Amino acid sequence: MRAAIYVPHGAVPDKRGFAPAIVAWNHARRLKAASPLIISAREHYLSAHEIVDGIPVYRIGEGRLYRRVFRKMTRLDP
Repeated sequence: MRAAIYVPHGAVPDKRGFAPAIVAWNHARRLKAASPLIISAREHYLSAHEIVDGIPVYRIGEGRLYRRVFRKMTRLDP
């Protein structure tokens, strides 16, 4: 069974001390019943896919439209 863990803000594994990303990484490392898959923000990483400690990590970047509509115009950040 696969379990996907989504972290919308903060890259995994975390380098800057962002608490939700650290919690998601530790949870994925200790998951016993399922094989984890992490989807996180790209931030400063260059690669979009990487396997870290046997856990696949997919990184997605924010597009220009996302930043304009959700962050600037509506002041929301889902």
